[in-house]
Amino acid sequence: MKTKLLLFVTLLMVMSVNAAERESLIKGDVIHGGFGGPAVKITQIDGDINYMVGGRGAWLVNHQFYLGGAGYGPAREIGDHGVELGYGGVWAGMKFNPTKLVHFSADILIGAGDLNKNYRSNNNTSNANDTLFIVEPGANLNINITDYAELVFSASYRLVNGSDHATLSDSDLSGATFTAGVMFGRF
Repeated sequence: MKTKLLLFVTLLMVMSVNAAERESLIKGDVIHGGFGGPAVKITQIDGDINYMVGGRGAWLVNHQFYLGGAGYGPAREIGDHGVELGYGGVWAGMKFNPTKLVHFSADILIGAGDLNKNYRSNNNTSNANDTLFIVEPGANLNINITDYAELVFSASYRLVNGSDHATLSDSDLSGATFTAGVMFGRF
C-alpha cells in the first residue's frame, strides 16, 4: 500500500513539473470561432463554362487560421459528355488582417471527387463513376459585412487526377475557378 502511494505521489510530482515546462506553437489565450456558408462556383471544364453550388465551413483559431471542409456539386452536366462533377474535402487556410473591412485569405482544398457518367440508350439509364483526387489552392478577397457575416470572392485552380473518361482527361477537368459566397459565424 505504501509503495502504491509513493508511486502515485511521485507520478503527480513528475506530471506537475512537465506541465509547467510544456512547449507549444501557440502561446497565451487561444480564441476559437467558426464560420460557414453557401457558395457558387464558376469554372471552365473541357472548354465550357460550368456552374457548381456548395458550401464550406471551418473552425477558426485566433481569428486567422481555419480548418474545416468544403464541397461542391454540379448545377448541370458538363457539355455534351453526359457527366457531372462533384467534389469536396478538407479545407484549410489563413486570413491576413481579418479585422480590416477588406482583407485577404489564402486556402487549399484537398479531397476527392466523383465524375458521374450517365449512359442513356433505348429508355435505359445506367451510370458509372470515376473517383478523382482533387487539390485546389486559392486566394480570397473578404469583405466584412457585420461582426458575424462576410462576403468572400475567390480565385483558385482545381487540379484533378484519376479520370478514366473516354473524352475527358485530367487536364480537361482541371482549371481555374471563381467563387462567390457569404460566410456567417464567429470570426
